Amino acid sequence: VGVSPCGRVLVAVVAVWPGSSSSSRATESLGHLDASKRGFHQAVAYELRVISLEAGSMGQVLAARSMAAADCLTCVQVSPTGQHVLLAYGRRSKQLSCLVAGQGSYELWHTVLQVYRMSDLALVRQMVSREDEVNVAAWHPCPGQGITYGTKSGKVRNIVAGGSGGSCRTCPKVQAGAAEATSVLQQALQ
Repeated sequence: VGVSPCGRVLVAVVAVWPGSSSSSRATESLGHLDASKRGFHQAVAYELRVISLEAGSMGQVLAARSMAAADCLTCVQVSPTGQHVLLAYGRRSKQLSCLVAGQGSYELWHTVLQVYRMSDLALVRQMVSREDEVNVAAWHPCPGQGITYGTKSGKVRNIVAGGSGGSCRTCPKVQAGAAEATSVLQQALQ
């Protein structure tokens, strides 16, 4: 669950009946199901939803999209500008895997981060990795300064999009140790 910086919207991944509309009735009808029972996860689908927190429209679904591998999610974060949503995956999923060609062979890589546009939940960017599984991910508090995530193996990765302008007045120091990881991951995002 993430809340926009302005406090007007909440972003969450919600269990719904497959084929149901993005309404509160679909979520309420799940109340009688026991998630610990066998078959629960096959009986439901998951949606990423943007939900209003404003007084006149509290609880209204403003945007929704179906989600693959929601059971692998470890983090949902709203960007400092409120324009994007970051999802981080802590387990490998066949639903989010791809083959990457390299030096005469193919390797199986999997999605570790996804960035969606808040207004319509369109996928804007996706990062894949051969090794990483993400414990936690967060936007830098200053817009344009990137994303940091921690892996299950104890690594910290910083991702800064190429050409991001300026520095953050509240965070003037840049960690020198992150430069190599940032450079490698910038290439992965392009």
